[in-house]
Amino acid sequence: MISNEYKETLTKIHDKTKFGKRRKLPDYLEQFIHDNDPESILDFGCGKGNLVTALTEKYSNKKIYGYDPANRDYDNPLFLVDMIISTDVLEHVEPLYLDKTLQEIYNNSNMIYHLISCAPAKLILPDGRNAHLIQETPDWWRSKFKGLGYNIIKEDYREFSKFSKQLNRNLPVKNYIIMAEK
Repeated sequence: MISNEYKETLTKIHDKTKFGKRRKLPDYLEQFIHDNDPESILDFGCGKGNLVTALTEKYSNKKIYGYDPANRDYDNPLFLVDMIISTDVLEHVEPLYLDKTLQEIYNNSNMIYHLISCAPAKLILPDGRNAHLIQETPDWWRSKFKGLGYNIIKEDYREFSKFSKQLNRNLPVKNYIIMAEK
């Protein structure tokens, strides 16, 4: 699902930065978990594992796992779980590997929750590319999920700006949220 070169790049970024530090559970995700009551959840692209920890603390009765090829602690093959989630991850997947990645997620879960950025990231990779390798519209993403056979339960799109202290300016935020099941 990832090239060796890109995996090495992301591993170095994870080692040196706060990249992949999300800990707060998005409201839609909490509601989706409440409504569907999965026994097992995997955070796909879990970064440093902070959301895995938050999920484990909040849902001690559930089996919580993390997967991230750029973090040695979470670089394990995917396996079948009730729900796979990702927050600000799928836009980082190399375009060449996106279809295989989405198929692997489909093959290993019954339900999905994804928060996908549709705007450029503030992080620029060492090779000059924007860290959001895929910057597509919600319609484009929706067609990917429908093409796999998902039944979309709920989706949302939010567009706003956020101030970046690092860049000292406002940046556009365009988040597509999708919740679906097989």
